[in-house]
Amino acid sequence: MRKIIGAILLVGVFATIPFGTYNVVKAESLDSADIAFLEFMGVEDKISYDRYPLYNECLVSSGWQYNFRLDGTYGFALIAEICEDNLQSFEVEEVYYEQTSPFANCVGTPIYITFNQYIEYKDGCYFDLSSGIELSQATIEKALEKGFGYSGSGNTTEIKETISYSSKTENLYTMKGDVPKYSSVEGATNCANVAGGVLVGYYDRFCENLIPNFQNYRVLGTSIIYKTLTAESSKVINSLKDLMGTDVNQLGTTFTGFESGMSEYTRSHGYTYKSESLLTGGNFDFSKYKDSVENNKPVALFLNNYAFLDSIQENNGQDAVSSTHSTVAHVVVACGYKQYNYYNSNGQKTAERIYLKVCSGFAVRGICYLNINSVSKIDKAISVIIS
Repeated sequence: MRKIIGAILLVGVFATIPFGTYNVVKAESLDSADIAFLEFMGVEDKISYDRYPLYNECLVSSGWQYNFRLDGTYGFALIAEICEDNLQSFEVEEVYYEQTSPFANCVGTPIYITFNQYIEYKDGCYFDLSSGIELSQATIEKALEKGFGYSGSGNTTEIKETISYSSKTENLYTMKGDVPKYSSVEGATNCANVAGGVLVGYYDRFCENLIPNFQNYRVLGTSIIYKTLTAESSKVINSLKDLMGTDVNQLGTTFTGFESGMSEYTRSHGYTYKSESLLTGGNFDFSKYKDSVENNKPVALFLNNYAFLDSIQENNGQDAVSSTHSTVAHVVVACGYKQYNYYNSNGQKTAERIYLKVCSGFAVRGICYLNINSVSKIDKAISVIIS
């Protein structure tokens, strides 16, 4: 764990962030942070933006806030500098539309060191920007330990919703055989390692040396049945833990570490790893997702917080939806969906709910559905191909 240094130099005052003029930096002057931001948003020719620096606990510049306009709407993105194997890069960690940045009223130095925690340094102290409460050194160190890694499980709460309707339609799809339902193993208890193992296990059907000297599935008639966690698949997950830099510099695995680890594992076994973002303008694009899974390409979802669907109880024109919600960062692999459209008595559509079929990474849930209807925050979604 990194420690807060005793004496730090005071950075100049960080003025209130304006949402006025937006200027696109000319292509020849783009730096690596700009490139990471524009590639993530995927709409370079339509977006305009300004950016302002964010800092780490030592008041050293370590990220940026991008204020942007896209298709007539404004938003902001928070981007952090990530160090993996002594190589520095930038990751977009959070994107929001039509909301005010949590740093908008920061008059001191804006500190951004983990997901969903926004800190101001002023007068020699750290303060939580949402509550104004002074933060202890222990709290700062806990945030540093979390960093921008995806680590899996945490405390949960139950979320309920009731949807009234006169009629509804249901659209279901799942990849043949789903994906392997691996969970954490001893020595590699991180969700990103498990998700990587699920992807390797799925593609081992087509690239047989991904898991050498081992067949990961059985064929029963027209059905594909993946084997449960075995010594061979556990070895894959343990290997990915090291290759992804899990629990190095932060708890869990960064997105950068996940991508580099998957690339190295597949390359070392004679194959090529490719991923394609399924975000549009920084938001999850369900149509792109459908295209991916319907073409048998599983999707890795990097979640800022998440909710697993527990049940949908139908009763006299009402659906009572129950989900279990957790506020930690998590990674799952998706392989299908179910989509409900709700209508009133006039045949007008009044609501839509989408649930993504995923390998949860937890033994108790296995393959289940992710509730993405305002109760799960998808940071990144990538369609994965190994060939």
